[in-house]
Amino acid sequence: MALQKDYINELNQTIPNCYWKVGADDGFLGGKEKLYCKIYCYENKEQADLNQNELYVHEIEFYYDFLKTDNIMVQIYEEIKTHVFFEDAIDV
Repeated sequence: MALQKDYINELNQTIPNCYWKVGADDGFLGGKEKLYCKIYCYENKEQADLNQNELYVHEIEFYYDFLKTDNIMVQIYEEIKTHVFFEDAIDV
């Protein structure tokens, strides 16, 4: 589960179709309801699968709903897509 979206780096260069996924070891942390999430940007799926050479780390905050039947990862990605930063991202 991941998202695909262009990344614009600090030099204003666009890296197209980057692979964005929740961190493997530190993807989310928090308490009972409020979580903080780290989403890592990789140039391609191969680097993301190896968790190597991340281009950027984006952090967001969201609220986990224990009453939903979706698992936490589904809820995280659904929430990520509601943030302006990821509004044009697609599921991959």
